[in-house]
Amino acid sequence: MEIREKVTIEDIRRAEPKMIFYGANTCWWTHDPAHLSRTTGGRVEGGHNIQLPSDPRGGMLFQTDNVEAFLKAAEENAQHYGRHGLRAFMAAHHSNSFKSLDDPIPWCAPTWDEYNDAVDRLDRRKVQIN
Repeated sequence: MEIREKVTIEDIRRAEPKMIFYGANTCWWTHDPAHLSRTTGGRVEGGHNIQLPSDPRGGMLFQTDNVEAFLKAAEENAQHYGRHGLRAFMAAHHSNSFKSLDDPIPWCAPTWDEYNDAVDRLDRRKVQIN
């Protein structure tokens, strides 16, 4: 997994999202319902497939309509996200995380350590460019 710093917490606030969606088993999150993947969750009576919203790996989601509380909690507890704090939190946003340098599809990871390691790789790439 790799990251880019395309979207900031200020961008999220300016977007005035109505909902935050976040992974139940990953650190992934988004403010945009268009970012939700769909996974087949089973069949209902009559044999129709249920298409459940999911993170990029097909994982279950939680959601909240208290967007500001979600963002404020992240800011007030930056240490929870590891050595890069809010940078790691923002790295987990759908628009900032992708599978690999060769495969730019959105991706997610189950631990904050993986996002912190991805921030380190991003910083090393920036140094190499300069």
